[in-house]
Amino acid sequence: MVNAMVLLAGGLVVLTESVPRLWDPGHPDAKGMLALAILGVVVNGAAVLRVRHGSSLNEQVVTWHLLEDVFGWVAVLVVSVVMLFADVPILDPLLSVLITVWVGFNAARNLKRTIDVFLQAVPDGVDVDALCATARGVEGVVDLRHVHVWSQEGEHHVLTGNLVLDCVTLEQAESIRDRVGHELEDAGIGHVTLEVVSASRAGALDAACG
Repeated sequence: MVNAMVLLAGGLVVLTESVPRLWDPGHPDAKGMLALAILGVVVNGAAVLRVRHGSSLNEQVVTWHLLEDVFGWVAVLVVSVVMLFADVPILDPLLSVLITVWVGFNAARNLKRTIDVFLQAVPDGVDVDALCATARGVEGVVDLRHVHVWSQEGEHHVLTGNLVLDCVTLEQAESIRDRVGHELEDAGIGHVTLEVVSASRAGALDAACG
């Protein structure tokens, strides 16, 4: 969350500095820009290659942070090469604005996903109704109720719920619960916790609540 907020705040600073320069661009040192750009692309590019395969939210936000640096230096590289042969100083602030808007959009999207994790919201791409249908498809299951699905860090999902069963023995209940757990894990849930309730007791509770 801090990484995403730093990206957004930094992007706001870049826009504040770059937008006015669209009307009054300066005249930077093209040769100095070129040397620093090459160094920036190499260093930050190596860092991106190191973390780009990460699947956690934190790794994704760090990747975007590094990508912002890479594309920023690429923009500097392009501008410096062009300015070695032509006097077009407006390219510098223009590319800064475009890159910042693009990176800011992705940072905001990842910030929303991070807040969803903190609030224990249902993760994107998880269909609770489909998970309940998967549970009901196991023989002996009457219903899956009071389902709560959230994500630990944007990658490993957790599910809890009340499993209503049509059975009479403890051994049957444990066997059905284990089968349901395996089915839900195959559907993308990393950790499943199910409370077993008999159909007769669930019906009595419904009647009492009604």
